[in-house]
Amino acid sequence: SMMSYDEQLFRDTIDDCIERLGFGATVVSVCLPFLAEVGVLWLTNAICPANEHFMSNLLRQMLYAQIHGANIPEVNEDDTVLVLYLPEREIHDISLLFVHQLCREHGRKSVLLGQSVPFDDLPGVAAQFPQVAFVTYCTTSPAEYQAQAYVDRIGRTFAGSEVTFHLAGSVFSEAEPVPGVTVDVTGGDLVQRLF
Repeated sequence: SMMSYDEQLFRDTIDDCIERLGFGATVVSVCLPFLAEVGVLWLTNAICPANEHFMSNLLRQMLYAQIHGANIPEVNEDDTVLVLYLPEREIHDISLLFVHQLCREHGRKSVLLGQSVPFDDLPGVAAQFPQVAFVTYCTTSPAEYQAQAYVDRIGRTFAGSEVTFHLAGSVFSEAEPVPGVTVDVTGGDLVQRLF
């Protein structure tokens, strides 16, 4: 469906997978591996950016529909709120949207800030909640060589606070965690940690 821009074929295929596997398993075992393959195809010029954008937007639509259809969880004031965000210059949000959907499914309170959130906004967001954990899944930003500096900046900025961060993505493969920060290379590890 990607090469021919066939939305109906995409929907039929995804609906069949959801019927057989369930929504979450379809995302984990079909959609996310497919996106990884699309990324390789794009990097090797086997497909054009329009093909990748077409598929990514269809997956986003599917996730937004699932999120919108789910109940917003009732939470106690002392429950930890998961604040989902992507750092500045990071726009690859599909994994983060899936985490947001899982929060709804598992009754966890989450706030989705989305793409390219300025770091300097995070302390103000944290101040809005008694218990907060920031969650991000990075694909391209920060760059791998900047990942440790990003982790260290979080450590300095939130030192002495109860705020925690869960960072995931291959960009963090060489990064060492600091107090209050966990680092996972894969989305699967992040999901296991959160749910």
